[in-house]
Parts: sequence; C-alpha cells; structure tokens
Amino acid sequence: MKKIICFILAALLFVSVSGCGGSDDKKTSGNGKTDTGIKSGSESKTGEEDKEKVNENVKWNEDSVEITTDKGKQTIKIKNVSEIPKDYPFEVVPIMENAKIDAGKRTEDINKAVTYEIKYTMDKTAKDVFKHYESLLKGVDKFQKVEADYIYMINGETSKYQIVFSSTPEKKNGKETSIVNIYLYEKSSQSDSNVIVNTNK
Repeated sequence: MKKIICFILAALLFVSVSGCGGSDDKKTSGNGKTDTGIKSGSESKTGEEDKEKVNENVKWNEDSVEITTDKGKQTIKIKNVSEIPKDYPFEVVPIMENAKIDAGKRTEDINKAVTYEIKYTMDKTAKDVFKHYESLLKGVDKFQKVEADYIYMINGETSKYQIVFSSTPEKKNGKETSIVNIYLYEKSSQSDSNVIVNTNK
C-alpha cells in the first residue's frame, strides 16, 4: 500500500511538471547554432565529429567536483562521481556532499532538449535531505512540495529547466538513510510551438 501511494504521488507530480509548457529561452549565435546556456562543447580526445558536452564551471576529480560560481570555488566530495554526466548543471540543482551516486544519465529528445537523471543515496534521513533541497529550491518558479511519511517531493522550474526532486527513506544496518532522485528537463521551444498550435484548434 505504501509503495502504491508513493507511486501515485510521484506520477501526479511528474504529470503536473511535464504538462507545463516551457518558454523559448534558447538563443541563436551568429553561426546559427543554438546556445543552451550551459558552457559546454569541448572536443573529445578522439577528434571525432561528435563533441563531449562539458560544464566548464566544474573541475572533475577522482572523488569530488570543484564548482566555480560568482561566489567563488566550492569542492564537494561525491562517491562514484564518474557516473554524473559531464555537463550536469550543478548550478541549477546541486548534489549533496558525501552523496553516493548510484546512476546518472543524460538523454536528448528529437528537439535536442536534454534530460538529466541522477540517483544517489545519502546517510541522512529522507526528511533532512528534503529540507536541504527545500531551502535551495524554494525560490524557483511554480514551486510545489509534497511531504508524506514515505516520500518527499519538490517540483518547480527555472527559465531553462523543469525540476523534479524526491527523497525516500530506506533502512540500512538499522539506520535510516535516503534514496534521492533528481530529474532536470530542459524546456524545448519546439514543445512550446506545439502547445500554441493545439490551443488554436
């Protein structure tokens, strides 16, 4: 029963986020390419046509990342840091200190809109992790939160991304830990035009 309730809450939150139309925040540079706002695009070592996307504000180490912002540099220790996509926008939704990354994925849809999925575990309670992210994300647009016994969720959006966050409790060696999921959906100008076309029918 608990799992069913969690699934229903997650599904409702996901539907509410995915149903929102994004705004066209992409800019076209002089060479006709779309500027997504993430500093990226360093060439792969093989010299192939494909380019590896890299967040230039992040320096990757074996067990940590060093993030440079307008406030200075910050080093965050992360286990299995290599699982995180190299262009993940830490400045939008950071990953907690001492997180153990279980999975990280980056995908693009047919309109080149990027989705990031990060799953990690923390040696903190799900509520403590939720409170941390609530304080970080409470300023985003369309901020919503769900607090239940078995799941904590936040959704909202920035000018560029739709955000879904969840933390769920898990018992490990008699101690409560948490499983954290972060989803960032890049807004697509193509999806906006589809919304406009549909409303004119």
